[in-house]
Amino acid sequence: METLKNFKQKIIKLDEEQRRLWSKMWLFKVEKARKLYKNFDKVIRSNKRRLNANLIWALTYLDNGAHIAYYLGSHPEDLKRIDSYVSRKKIFFELGKFIAKHKIKRTV
Repeated sequence: METLKNFKQKIIKLDEEQRRLWSKMWLFKVEKARKLYKNFDKVIRSNKRRLNANLIWALTYLDNGAHIAYYLGSHPEDLKRIDSYVSRKKIFFELGKFIAKHKIKRTV
């Protein structure tokens, strides 16, 4: 019979694997955006703000998150406003408005 300790270890390994896959997906999205926007790295690094975890999570979750990150980097006033929200729901809502305003493609 499986012990609770063994079960917890399996969950930790699964969580680590999920994070590794999530990181690979994000890097793939970033590489696609880099090909499209020659100044991608410069725009992304121009932001000196430390983004809140929920905004980072939302950007990594969205198929076009790297493109949205690029546009947010180009519009610091919108970035500051959206980054000020704590709720994931509010962040997604505001990102949706931002996407519509700047006509960012939903999928890339």
